[in-house]
Amino acid sequence: MNRTPSSATITVSPEKLARAPRSRRAPAPTSKVRENQALYRTRRTTRAEKTLPSRFRDVEDSDDDYEENGNTAASLQELVALVKDLKNTIDQQNETIQEAQAELKELKEEQQCVKEQNCELKDEIGMLRNQLSSLSASLPSTQSWASIVASQTGSNSTHGTSDRITTYANHVASHPPNHWAATDTLYCTIDASRVTEQDMDKTSPGAIRATVEKEMRTGEGQNSWRCRAVTRDAMNASRVKIACRDETELHMVKQVAETKIAPGIRVLRDELYPVKVDNVNRLAILDANGNVQTGAAEALSQENETTVAKIGWLSNRTVAKAYGSMVVYLTKGSDAGRFLREGYFHVAGESGYARTFERRSRPEQCYTCQEPGHKAF
Repeated sequence: MNRTPSSATITVSPEKLARAPRSRRAPAPTSKVRENQALYRTRRTTRAEKTLPSRFRDVEDSDDDYEENGNTAASLQELVALVKDLKNTIDQQNETIQEAQAELKELKEEQQCVKEQNCELKDEIGMLRNQLSSLSASLPSTQSWASIVASQTGSNSTHGTSDRITTYANHVASHPPNHWAATDTLYCTIDASRVTEQDMDKTSPGAIRATVEKEMRTGEGQNSWRCRAVTRDAMNASRVKIACRDETELHMVKQVAETKIAPGIRVLRDELYPVKVDNVNRLAILDANGNVQTGAAEALSQENETTVAKIGWLSNRTVAKAYGSMVVYLTKGSDAGRFLREGYFHVAGESGYARTFERRSRPEQCYTCQEPGHKAF
């Protein structure tokens, strides 16, 4: 059955027929499209300029290239020169480093030698200390001048105590100690170490003599008084000694020296002469607490017809032994020499043996590092 229509009719409405015909012009591109087109054209132009062969270039472009090549060569030469300078500098620095390393090596070797020498010295010091300790242990704890004199005379036989004392007394009588020469002279010792520089001209022996004589002559009956002697201490230049005739004069000279010479002047205490006394009754000198009894010095002065300035107990105070040793300090060297010549010193009716007092210095020890041999306060 044929359903195809034999004829067809198209009906157009009058409104559509009345419309204006459609325009065939392309629409205007947008701003984004225009930007993309401009960028595309710029890229193509730049690419074309880069790909132009050298035969199409201008003569001016060729001259510019020659100038650029010349500048590049000059820059390369400068860089080469700079590299050479840097290489020379590096070589110099390497030489300096090598010299420093050689010096450092020498210093290390010297330091090692010094360390070895220090070790050797320490070993030698240790050996010497051991020898000293052994010698000190082998020596007797106390040794009187009597035993020394007996050993010097070459006497090998054994003598009694009285024989040794007699020999010692004869030796002292014939050879008196040097520091007890002119022992009856009383001295006023003046120390000027604390005087200011402005007053140092007043501390010379001549100035001190003039000042002391001037002040002493103001007293009654002292119009023609003169100093017996004024001497400077050879061991200490800041100390001056004034010799006096008696104790009264000594007291007056001390008063004048302390007040009239110069500010800062000090008058030192009188020189004392120690004598060691062995076999002393402990109860006659010490009390129950182990201290020297009050008035013991005065009692010994009256008993021995001398002046005892102070007493020191040498034996161990904590050990309650009936007899021990002491040292008496006398104001006159003549009295000390007398006791040494006689060999006895009286204590509470008993007689002790008089000996020369030998000062024994203790080993020095530092208060900071506790090492022996030096002191640092």
